Amino acid sequence: MIEEPDPNLRQRRKKRPVLIVVEKWPHGTMAFKFGSALMSALGKRRDEATLVQLGPERILRIETDVSEAEFRSALKTKDVSYHGRIHYSGLLTEEPLKSTQSPHTSFADGSPALLELKEELLQRGMPDVEAKAYLLTV
Repeated sequence: MIEEPDPNLRQRRKKRPVLIVVEKWPHGTMAFKFGSALMSALGKRRDEATLVQLGPERILRIETDVSEAEFRSALKTKDVSYHGRIHYSGLLTEEPLKSTQSPHTSFADGSPALLELKEELLQRGMPDVEAKAYLLTV
């Protein structure tokens, strides 16, 4: 028994960048049908994807909230054959770490490791203002 995804869950999901690698793109009129089915499975319009590489494989970058399982399931319902030639790869995104110090906190209130790092930066010739700004990003 296949469980249908909760539509409310899909609305709450965040979009994330995905790479779609198509090893062998079809030719002729099947190319249009295949491309349309691919974008429909991703829930996007054709102009919302970025073509990263044209050949020998076609690589598309797109932001979507469709999971790989939903993508493959949607492709199976379309009348196109892809025979495992499509690779779905979610890209890792880097979210900035929340700083443990606010810009208003002095380094005297900071951890010993931060103070040591600041001293090392100052010894290497970095100005005090730049060292403080750097440490706020750590």
